[in-house]
Amino acid sequence: MLMKKGGFSKIDLEIICAHSEIVGEEIFFQSEGIGIPTKLVQDGFLSSKSLGEISIEWRNMIKSKEHALVRQLYMAVGEKPL
Repeated sequence: MLMKKGGFSKIDLEIICAHSEIVGEEIFFQSEGIGIPTKLVQDGFLSSKSLGEISIEWRNMIKSKEHALVRQLYMAVGEKPL
């Protein structure tokens, strides 16, 4: 684990899942944006065509009444001697 390599001990790792049924969709929409995919296109890691296809699929998914948005948040804490 990265923290152990950094000299931390008593490491605690928590994984928290946020689900749109619990927290609503607005929080997801605020954090999702075109910035990261646009940067991937600019840097050559993602084609414009692929971004367009992903955007269409995203829109279609959001229109479905049976969709769900889930995000995992990883948190770690530990102690490190001074």
